[in-house]
Amino acid sequence: MRTINPLLRFHIKVKY
Repeated sequence: MRTINPLLRFHIKVKY
């Protein structure tokens, strides 16, 4: 899930 890694990081940035 290397493509989801960046997406997850972006989601966390928006959440926090």
